[in-house]
Amino acid sequence: MNLRKFVAQDSTEVISWFSTEKESLLWGGWMFGWPLSETEMVNRSQLPEVEFMVLSSGNDKLGFIELQHISETEIRLCRVVINPEYRGLGYGRALIALSIYRRS
Repeated sequence: MNLRKFVAQDSTEVISWFSTEKESLLWGGWMFGWPLSETEMVNRSQLPEVEFMVLSSGNDKLGFIELQHISETEIRLCRVVINPEYRGLGYGRALIALSIYRRS
């Protein structure tokens, strides 16, 4: 299991983890419209203050997190989601821990 940078091709799968507008809204707030758009995700991932990361194991994408760079000493963890196939198995904790560790 590793934490790696998001690439545009990841957007299709991450979007597939949300089947309703309510789920999308709970995850992304009003940042992304409904239905979710690959273009919107990719465009946001290219902002200089934003970093998208994917938790993966082999070819499986387990989770996603957005890191917002607030200042040189502060990063905000945002938009955390675990692939529905892997929920309840501790991957959320791993995703948060790896995100924090990566920044230490």
